[in-house]
Amino acid sequence: MAERRAATTVKVAGMILTHKNDPNSHHTPGGGSGPTIKSGTVNATSAGTYPVSFTTAFPDANYAIELTCSNTSKGPVALWASKAAGGFDIIASQSGGGGFLSFNVDWIATAYNDP
Repeated sequence: MAERRAATTVKVAGMILTHKNDPNSHHTPGGGSGPTIKSGTVNATSAGTYPVSFTTAFPDANYAIELTCSNTSKGPVALWASKAAGGFDIIASQSGGGGFLSFNVDWIATAYNDP
């Protein structure tokens, strides 16, 4: 039977988001105390930088970041920068013409040595 893990909370652009950990998709090698996968969503309402700060930092900056954008009608672009143990920045822009159309950026951060 899968053990139930506590929720992961992160502070993103001044908001606190809580992600309930799914024991089927989060793995802690060796039965450690916290997940090695962190995730959340940032709502990009304008072009700019959106800081993501983990409530519980990784031990170091050796983790991978995956970003996925919603609302693809105006060509949303999201890149990460300034990766550190405690978080990273999401840089949002769009390639389509006209005014900026808000979009969500879903992100996942995974420690490199996770099997």
